[in-house]
Amino acid sequence: MKTHDEQFNREILSRLENDQWNNTIAGRVFQKRRNRRMKIAAGTASLATAALVLLAILPVNTGNNEYGDSMNSFVNTQLRGTWTKVFANSNLPEADSVVMMEAQYDDTVDDFIDTTLVQRW
Repeated sequence: MKTHDEQFNREILSRLENDQWNNTIAGRVFQKRRNRRMKIAAGTASLATAALVLLAILPVNTGNNEYGDSMNSFVNTQLRGTWTKVFANSNLPEADSVVMMEAQYDDTVDDFIDTTLVQRW
């Protein structure tokens, strides 16, 4: 055990006195720090680029598109079917007309929607 400790101490002392070893370790430390800073800078730049791309693209796609039109058609079909089942004795409004109804802004509106959707199935 004593020889192991002596050898360990000799290695430590030789490295402390060796300028080449000091320069090697210092170079590795600086390289790690440089790499870390580059990764942080690259990450920040990529996030900023992604944010700019989103800001550039999102306002452009707010108009009509194929997906929005198909969703509008789907919702209108669901509403017409619900209207037909719930209000069976009334006339179905024209496709382009707007039906104004008084709405209460509380849980009764949600309950009404849930009830009519269950009745439709």
